[in-house]
Amino acid sequence: FRRVLFRSPVISGLFSQRKFDIIESLFKSVSKWIILIVFPIYIYILIFPNEVIALLFGADYSGGSLSLIILATGIFFGIFTGLTGNILIGGGYTKLFLVQEVIAAITMVSISIVLIPLYGIVGAAIGVFASYITANIASLIFVYKTIRIHAFNKSYFGIVFSG
Repeated sequence: FRRVLFRSPVISGLFSQRKFDIIESLFKSVSKWIILIVFPIYIYILIFPNEVIALLFGADYSGGSLSLIILATGIFFGIFTGLTGNILIGGGYTKLFLVQEVIAAITMVSISIVLIPLYGIVGAAIGVFASYITANIASLIFVYKTIRIHAFNKSYFGIVFSG
């Protein structure tokens, strides 16, 4: 849903008309709804990682519960920061999106090279987590610097901190 909305001709049209107030309103609204939907799932994964892994892959894989928590946290951070990557693409800032992805890839490979030999699957999860964090922070900065919008308002933080 989020990818379709922010890569659609409607959003591209709003960008071409420079209607950033409407884009920001949609951005905040969709981001808030996604958080409302995903946050309970994230909390469930944090509380019951062994059960989630056992349900999806079998009890033999429950040793990966810490990795699941690390990955879920990275993904949730990406969701929390909003649809910034989609905004970049929908707005025609594909070069900035590419830069964000290259930064994330370099981060993941660098950290993984160091941590996988030491920590195995947990090291790999940390590398992926770090790539999510760097990609989304870069994307937040790029969107704010180019378009001057962000997904955050008081109700947005209220959703997360109420959990």
